[in-house]
Amino acid sequence: MPYFRSTQDAFSTFESRIQEFRLVSSAAFWGFDMDAVTVADAPGVSAPNPAGFSADEFLRLCRMAAAPESSPLLIEFSEVNPSYDFDGRTSRLVAAGIWTILNQLL
Repeated sequence: MPYFRSTQDAFSTFESRIQEFRLVSSAAFWGFDMDAVTVADAPGVSAPNPAGFSADEFLRLCRMAAAPESSPLLIEFSEVNPSYDFDGRTSRLVAAGIWTILNQLL
């Protein structure tokens, strides 16, 4: 895995990989594992991550997933554990992700 000097470098690389993917496939499955989001923004997961994506980065990925050039066929969210989501923060972030995706698609 390459080392990225900044989040922008990582997102730029990811966007170029999406373009490469489109050359070989007409549809994509997008899976969002909420364990990848930092525990400060998504505490309601089974494996909290102290150094994960921020909420803003997560929503940026949601926008990328819903973009026409991403060829979304299926988008899913996983690893939300209501037992640990004491203030509903993780569930609200997933809801914001779903809203972001639907807003982009419709």
